[in-house]
Amino acid sequence: MDLLPQADTEILESIHHQLEVAQFETYYKQWKAETAFESNGRKIIENTYYQKMINMGKAAIPLILEKYVQANDHWSYASRRITGISLNESTNYGNLEAIRMDWIEWGVKNNLIDTPEFSK
Repeated sequence: MDLLPQADTEILESIHHQLEVAQFETYYKQWKAETAFESNGRKIIENTYYQKMINMGKAAIPLILEKYVQANDHWSYASRRITGISLNESTNYGNLEAIRMDWIEWGVKNNLIDTPEFSK
């Protein structure tokens, strides 16, 4: 026996998603504020708020990919940590745009983001 009707479950899932998005955006804005003038990549990815985005787990992946579509940033480390996947990063070492494109294409292929301009 279901405790909640289907409609109520969908509403709760929607609210939960909206809360995750809001939390991610809070962490993202704080991370950007604290690392805006940082040139050391290690310090950028070790930042507390970057780590909090990683700790959100798989729920953060579509949000990270959406940010990746908007601009190239330090998202490959977070994506790799959360998914356990490395997308040609050793082949594309140093080519941040190629790494970015690989992650975006992976997100489109896996229906995590809907960005027709990156679909093949």
